[in-house]
Amino acid sequence: MPESGFPAHRAVRWDTVVGALLVVVLLLSFTTVDGFGNALNLSFLIGNTLPIALIALPMTLLVVSGEIDLSVASTAGLSGAVMGALWNQGMTIETIIPVCLLIGVVCGLINGLLVTRLGLPSLAVTIGTLAAYRGIAQIVLGSDAVTDFPAPYLDFAAGRIGETFVPYALLPFLVLLAIAVVALHATLFGRSLFAIGASEEAARFAGIRVRRRKLTLFVLTGLMASLTGSSGPCTTPVRAMTTRPGSNSPSWRPCCSAESTSTAARGRSVARSQGCFCWGRCRT
Repeated sequence: MPESGFPAHRAVRWDTVVGALLVVVLLLSFTTVDGFGNALNLSFLIGNTLPIALIALPMTLLVVSGEIDLSVASTAGLSGAVMGALWNQGMTIETIIPVCLLIGVVCGLINGLLVTRLGLPSLAVTIGTLAAYRGIAQIVLGSDAVTDFPAPYLDFAAGRIGETFVPYALLPFLVLLAIAVVALHATLFGRSLFAIGASEEAARFAGIRVRRRKLTLFVLTGLMASLTGSSGPCTTPVRAMTTRPGSNSPSWRPCCSAESTSTAARGRSVARSQGCFCWGRCRT
């Protein structure tokens, strides 16, 4: 029975209901769909959600602070396009990936400066940069798709651990997930984000460097988007970014921004009401 003074619907946690429904759907799929439970299919199911989950990690922190970034898909597409163009020019993967990550940092920095220094709304800013970054990506690589990446890169992009259904890409995600959980719930930085999201003015009077916090989050979001767009492990299978595994083109899936944003928003609502953002986000 719920405690007196609390509405009855609070007796059941929102994320618990979502988790229960997910279990029911999975059980029905395992029992009614032929081949659903084989290792290859499960690895594809996990791999297809990883790009969204990776981008949603910093995006959730950004949403908690009261801002949004709708340009993540274009940032990922720009990084992928630059990667393909540089590979065509003969550069090595070891050199290209840091360059692409730097591009993501710059994209996030531009968004953050426009929001924190000029005082522009993040929704309007990132809608504009969404179009700008996508246009630049189209200029860089055009409509071409680059597919001749080295075998180790492709193996890590679409491979799985032994004969299991666990893709290699899941391992770095779990590490980043643990870092995000600790950062949000066990550090002053994470607690300050809740304060900023609740009342930016009150947080400023409390001595929190609001603009610096938000700028950091925009940079982290851009960095993660570029990691998703430029590295094979984060685009497992890489067709999540293009249309074929092991290929790079600027045609990043348009709905990725909406998916990662809605995922982050659901995680944020769980974080604000129940203090469990990563668990709630991963189960949605």
